[in-house]
Amino acid sequence: MNDAKLKGILLIDDDPISHFLNKKVIEKLDINVHVQTVDSAQAGLEMMKYSQDVFFRPCLILLDLNMPGMTGWDFIEAYKNLGMDFSEQTQIVILSTSENPDDRAKAKEYKEVHHYLSKPLGVDYLQKVIGEIWPATFKEN
Repeated sequence: MNDAKLKGILLIDDDPISHFLNKKVIEKLDINVHVQTVDSAQAGLEMMKYSQDVFFRPCLILLDLNMPGMTGWDFIEAYKNLGMDFSEQTQIVILSTSENPDDRAKAKEYKEVHHYLSKPLGVDYLQKVIGEIWPATFKEN
């Protein structure tokens, strides 16, 4: 897609164990990337609203769907309505335990969603996604 490297990942999930495991998967990729975690879709949305004014702006959002309060679907709808075009700089990847074909079909309806991955996140899957969007991330300097 471009020659840019992945610089930041935002993990949005209400499960601290998922955060721990996902961070371990990211570490195994051995890439220099900042990882930020939030425990709700609302917190993720707030981060995106103010991301232009702070040092951290995620390139990749790993988004859980099933969270209390604001769901992942709610996040995507609110994200679309922020009035800013993040699509060139930020990609959303749904990371969910849901194997429901309706969820997968719904995800394809959103141009903001780049991939739909099933939990647990695997190194190979994440490397494939990052390599497709930010191929320079894995090139040696």
